[in-house]
Amino acid sequence: MNKIIVTNLPLWISEIHLKRVFERCGKVCQAQIMLDRKFPRTLGYGYVTFAHEDAMQKALALHQSKIDGNEISVQLAEEHLLEKVK
Repeated sequence: MNKIIVTNLPLWISEIHLKRVFERCGKVCQAQIMLDRKFPRTLGYGYVTFAHEDAMQKALALHQSKIDGNEISVQLAEEHLLEKVK
């Protein structure tokens, strides 16, 4: 799976905008912003799935870049889950 997690996103960001940010790395199959279940707002993180591994690798290089002034964190989705388990 060629999936990353992007954290510290601006709260205004939409899935369309997130997809556009990462399309410069390669073909994006899906961009998903995680939403609060009780309130209509984002949680500040989301997932991006790429068609090809090389696009995902390019996206990982965007770690600590900025979107609207927020320094984002970009990690492999699987690694992020493993860190939460520790």
